[in-house]
Amino acid sequence: MRKKLNLQYPDIHKQASKSSSVYQKASHALLIANLFILVAAAGIEAFKIEWLSNLYPKTVLLSASILLAIITKKLSLEEKWYAARSLSETVKTLIWRYRMGAAPFNNSGMEQNLLLLERLEAACVESNSLIGSNKFLLNKKDPLLSDIKHTEDVSADKITTYIENRLTPQLKWYSVKAKHNSTMSRVFFATFITCNFFAIFCSVWQETDTSFTLPITGLLIALSTALIGWIESKKYSELAAAYSLTHGEIELLHSDIHDISSRENFSAFVNDAESLFSREHTQWAAKRRYIRKI
Repeated sequence: MRKKLNLQYPDIHKQASKSSSVYQKASHALLIANLFILVAAAGIEAFKIEWLSNLYPKTVLLSASILLAIITKKLSLEEKWYAARSLSETVKTLIWRYRMGAAPFNNSGMEQNLLLLERLEAACVESNSLIGSNKFLLNKKDPLLSDIKHTEDVSADKITTYIENRLTPQLKWYSVKAKHNSTMSRVFFATFITCNFFAIFCSVWQETDTSFTLPITGLLIALSTALIGWIESKKYSELAAAYSLTHGEIELLHSDIHDISSRENFSAFVNDAESLFSREHTQWAAKRRYIRKI
């Protein structure tokens, strides 16, 4: 029977998740706007719209592009996005480790609750240092925190609860993400190749028949360049490979559930699983020279 657990995370998790989504959307919006401006500048050059000539449209658009680039750099939205997402995922893994009695919460006593609060607070401080403000503050009196029970025993129900409510959903999430990014990688690459093909076709036509001009060659080249920028920013192929690898590792770990025969075995199992789930944002944190305790 499926052990459905209605585990609610503390408010700090909701704050971090919401902020991560906002920062991500803002970061992508600025990138799309900048790429659109550059393509628009190429389009104006290609079609030479007369009524716009007195407004210096190319100069205005290119200046706007530079301004957007400066704003993007100044806001550090991508850094803030990952810092908030890292906090969100850290809260989740700490809560699950605490509830399952896995490291670092594999001892008994009231000090385990204090250790949980200490780790959560440290995670907030680290994210705030990256964001540059005290945006995330842990409410130690959050009723959802006090509702989370720390258990040390190992039972079939407890193992099933973890598998059905944590491991299996994560396995599905990584599978969906791997397929989505793989599909998007193929779609955008095919679009890029198509744009380049038409650009080459137009270029050859212009060079072999000087009496006929196709103004869209430059526009297609600009569009191809914008597509490269978007593909590189989204890292579809890289993420597809990373998510696929983690999915395979989770499947392999899932096969070890029958070897759990003691509290130590289960603690090690949960620790391995949570380390897999946390690997992406842990590596991101390491690249930025800070290591978050989990």
